[in-house]
Amino acid sequence: SYDTNMYEIKEACDFFLIPFNTATILSENLSAFMNELSNDGARRKFESFLQSDIVPTMADAATKGERDCHIVCLKEDDTVEWDPEYPPAVGEDLLSVVKNNEISRFLKYIENREIAKTVLQEKGLKRIRLGIEGFPTHKEKVK
Repeated sequence: SYDTNMYEIKEACDFFLIPFNTATILSENLSAFMNELSNDGARRKFESFLQSDIVPTMADAATKGERDCHIVCLKEDDTVEWDPEYPPAVGEDLLSVVKNNEISRFLKYIENREIAKTVLQEKGLKRIRLGIEGFPTHKEKVK
């Protein structure tokens, strides 16, 4: 079997304007093929999140004269509970919160966070940190 890097195949398809999908690609390495398809889908999905939720939030901070924007993406039913002994590292008034279940689910996967960071860097943003830990949320329990 001939071992070809699926990323290189994807890049070649992009260069020659060949669709990279199940109709044009036949691969024995199904895992690598699905990974590249997923990366492609993640990029498109994050671009959509940027336009619908993230850029408007960033623009809101910029119109207030802010040079940095700290955005926290939460699930729609999350509530925030700060421990008085451990206040936020960034002032709570400097945080922008986006509540969107889809974005939260998307950012759960490290691969998607890496793609999101790459997209943001390609758009000229600097000092990007993406993570899912360390924000004190509490989901109300249904009895």
